[in-house]
Amino acid sequence: MIQPTGDQPTGDQPGGDQPSVAPASTASPYDYGPAYGPPPGYGPAYGQSKGYSPAYGPPQQGYGYPPGPPPGYGYPPPGYGYVPRPAGPPHEKPSTNIGWAIAAIFTFWPMAIPAFIFSGKVDNAWNMGDRAGAESASHSAKQFGLIGVIIGVVLMVLIVVWFIVVLAFVADTVRHIPTFTYSPTP
Repeated sequence: MIQPTGDQPTGDQPGGDQPSVAPASTASPYDYGPAYGPPPGYGPAYGQSKGYSPAYGPPQQGYGYPPGPPPGYGYPPPGYGYVPRPAGPPHEKPSTNIGWAIAAIFTFWPMAIPAFIFSGKVDNAWNMGDRAGAESASHSAKQFGLIGVIIGVVLMVLIVVWFIVVLAFVADTVRHIPTFTYSPTP
């Protein structure tokens, strides 16, 4: 049964016997009982003597991380996520050919999209150790960019020729328009 405040029994507490508290008139609100020293391994608190407390004894050795990995562990063997570099002389990273992709934006943008995609794949493949994939992506980026530039230049030439033909047709039509002269009748 729950008792009103102040009427709690002193024995049979849920956490065991609770220490008695001094009357409110003599107890400080910050008085929590006897002071305890610093935990083992920490230096003395301000105002205490240097050295170790006789109650705890000298500091024990062996705390902290052991040097090296824990027993039974170690560095994982090459496997998942590890791609060895091919043997032989080091190769240079293939070009991303980003310039062809940028040029394709200004000439024929639909071909610039795959050029940018393949250009971005060059670094990813190279960093994963896939030299053949990086070279293939570099070649594809250049191919799409170059095709975009060629298509764009051909379209620009065709547009210029079309304008010339249209202007010539308009000029010829204007020249053959019959002219009427106005002469007032007397």
